[in-house]
Amino acid sequence: KFYGNSVPELKQNLSRIGILFGRYVEDINPLADQNLTDDLNREKKWDYDANGVRADVFAIYEPPQQPVKHGARFLTDPRQDVVQGMAEAMGLEPVGMIICKKKAKANPKGFQTYLTAKELLLVAKLQSVFSDESNFSRFGCVVLEHSDMIEPVGLAASDTCMALERAGLLDTIKGSPYKLRTKLPEGADPSLMPKIFIPKDQDVSGGRHTASEKLSTGDPFPMDFLTVKIIATQSRGARKLFLHHDFPVQGGMKELKNYMQRYSNQGFAKKFSDFNLLINLPKLMGDKHTETCVEIAKCIGFHEEFPPKISNELDTFFIKNQLF
Repeated sequence: KFYGNSVPELKQNLSRIGILFGRYVEDINPLADQNLTDDLNREKKWDYDANGVRADVFAIYEPPQQPVKHGARFLTDPRQDVVQGMAEAMGLEPVGMIICKKKAKANPKGFQTYLTAKELLLVAKLQSVFSDESNFSRFGCVVLEHSDMIEPVGLAASDTCMALERAGLLDTIKGSPYKLRTKLPEGADPSLMPKIFIPKDQDVSGGRHTASEKLSTGDPFPMDFLTVKIIATQSRGARKLFLHHDFPVQGGMKELKNYMQRYSNQGFAKKFSDFNLLINLPKLMGDKHTETCVEIAKCIGFHEEFPPKISNELDTFFIKNQLF
């Protein structure tokens, strides 16, 4: 559905963004306890943590936004706290950002053209927002390019990129959407500017060359050196959370009535199994039903039956508003 919602932007060669809501789970490495041999038949042991962490994504929230050239930017979202609260009740949290965009031309030197500089800085900013007290973030980004074969690409800003963005030391370059440059914040001491080295410009190996050169403030450079690739694939073993995905992002009472009539043969637990419906529920039912909305979100998020009290309250609300 998110891809379909992005069609107007794609027709104008613009991008659409969303926030991925899901859960972090331990990603079991089945080979971690095994001793293997390398190509020369020498014994080799794993030298990293046995298991990793993956994010199982269950929903996409499309906040108010403004498409701009080579990216998009978030607008003030009056529902931010409500969406966050309802998602938490479902046991979900923001785990990443998703971008739907036109496929860009390949770079002749092999550098990435999935994220523009504006988009990478936005990812870095969001990673800082959704990080722990040590500024460590598991937040990532998924890119969907419009093409005959849509394959999700997973990327993230490196720790260095996060630190530079947080300090206001990175800037975009007009006319070079896939390059960044360093900048000195107004009033800052030039001697405090970090030293940055990148592979030499004639390198055509996509960043694998060992020869390097120091960047001066304002020098453009490819973003690959601040980008990390992550795996984006179908979930393995995660139980499906939502049965429906057709309630509008900003649905009202008219849309609610149509939705309920569409699924009139289903019980409440199945009817309400739609992320957009749940985050709109507090607005639709009103302040006096806030606790009920949260309880409904908990039931859906953890596959629990609705308590009789909740079902009775919903019956009363639906009859009063002629939603059946």
